[in-house]
Amino acid sequence: MSTFSKETFWSLLSNKGGIVIPIIQRAYTQGGRGNDEAVAKKGEAFLQYLVDALIGVKPAAELDFIYGTIENDKVQPLDGQQRLTTLFLLHWYVAQRENRLSDKVKGTLKKFNLVFKQHFTAIPSYRHALWLHLFA
Repeated sequence: MSTFSKETFWSLLSNKGGIVIPIIQRAYTQGGRGNDEAVAKKGEAFLQYLVDALIGVKPAAELDFIYGTIENDKVQPLDGQQRLTTLFLLHWYVAQRENRLSDKVKGTLKKFNLVFKQHFTAIPSYRHALWLHLFA
């Protein structure tokens, strides 16, 4: 039986056992591959959409549905991994930047299973900084 509910990223982490991104997924590229102008514009528009929602210029950002299963109270997406990864990184960045990365916030963010971290191997300093700040 399928169930549908409208939830925020934070409520998925807080009210469920966490989010598990499967190891089999496309490389993390919001907007496509390559460095062409169309991909850059799409990525910039997406980031602006998120920023506008964060600062209250527009209503809360809706990133469509996430399709997957819930097993052992953990959300396991089959579609939407990149959107969830983007939201994880955004939440971590804002909490860090606003000096709100408390132990409680860290505990909630740790419910995002970081199987995807293999995709950050091209940027070791970024990965290293993320893990130090979040999981130290």
